[in-house]
Amino acid sequence: MGGIVGRGVLLDFVAYAQRHNITYDPTDRFTISTADLDTMISEQNLTLKVGDILLIRSGYVRWHDNATHEERIRGAQKVPAVFGGVESTPEALEWIWNHHFSAVGGDSPAWEAMPPKGDFFLVPPPSLPCM
Repeated sequence: MGGIVGRGVLLDFVAYAQRHNITYDPTDRFTISTADLDTMISEQNLTLKVGDILLIRSGYVRWHDNATHEERIRGAQKVPAVFGGVESTPEALEWIWNHHFSAVGGDSPAWEAMPPKGDFFLVPPPSLPCM
């Protein structure tokens, strides 16, 4: 047996998108910005703590559970793989680092929006220590 134990914090992007009239498709590339993350935290009246496990509900599992077999196959055959998630920017990397999460996850097949955009992710920003 094994597993991860920690305080989980759930950011509900599905409810956030509905409240803010954001239209997106859980099976296509969409981005969740650091401004979106901050607003969700504020609207959900959350207090983050060092070591929290950050989870984001994007609606992908709900889509998957309601999709036909053919729809799931079409989604799996996209090349390159296409998924929504947190923006892949230096600001997002710094935001995650500065909040001291012990882990991140969600209901989308990828944490970051895929495929990633830009080439910054090959080198950490100068403000973050190299590991």
